[in-house]
This record gives sequence, C-alpha cells and structure tokens, in this order.
Amino acid sequence: MRPYAGEELIPETAKIQWTTDDHIPLKIIVPGLIFKGETYNPDSLHEMQGYAEKAVSGVPVGEIVQFERVGFVRLEKQKKDLVGIFTHK
Repeated sequence: MRPYAGEELIPETAKIQWTTDDHIPLKIIVPGLIFKGETYNPDSLHEMQGYAEKAVSGVPVGEIVQFERVGFVRLEKQKKDLVGIFTHK
C-alpha cells in the first residue's frame, strides 16, 4: 500500500477517527426497523463501542451532539456510564 494515494476518496476503504489521550468509553445504541413487514425483527437494535473525548462527559444529559463519521447522538446515562442513542446522520 502506498503512503499517499492522491486527493481522491477511495470507495470501500476503512476510515479512522482519532480522539485525544484523555478519552472515555462510549456505547452508542443504534435502533433499526422493529418490524419487517408484519414480522418482529429481533435484530433491530445494535450497539457501537468506541471512545469520545472526555469533554463529552460535561455535556448535559439529553443533549444531541454530532460525532464525526457517525452522526447525531442523544446523550443519556445508564447507571454511571455515558451512553448515546443514535438519532440520524
């Protein structure tokens, strides 16, 4: 692989998003379609695990924030952990 491939985006390549050394774990819950036609979809809820800058822990619960390459997420608390609910891209 070449270290530099030009200015064009290469489709279907993995993207990396960096955070600071001072970070916290963040779980994002991604809801999907609850029903497929008339059938209940048991796989309608997915979780993404990652990290966010520690400053996110100071954002009030219920606020919606935008995460790069993810989308908009509403911040919630589950016990002592910060959790995000995916809202849209």
